Amino acid sequence: MLSLTIEDVESMVGSGELPAIRVGPYDEWRVEQSVLDGFLEAKYEESRRSALWNGFDFGSITEIDPQGRRIPPPANQPDVD
Repeated sequence: MLSLTIEDVESMVGSGELPAIRVGPYDEWRVEQSVLDGFLEAKYEESRRSALWNGFDFGSITEIDPQGRRIPPPANQPDVD
């Protein structure tokens, strides 16, 4: 479902990034659907926030720079105040 190798998933489970339990006679790892859904939703949100941060969503600049530091204009354009 995640298009990952078994080793990658086991690493995520081992680190606690992906919650899972061991069940059954073979002590297999199980991840409940609700846990997987929550994990994927969190990854989507992480991706969305990263895209906003890396894309410098100019509608939110005041949130990350409340002092409103002034960026000088490019050298070939006059300074307008």
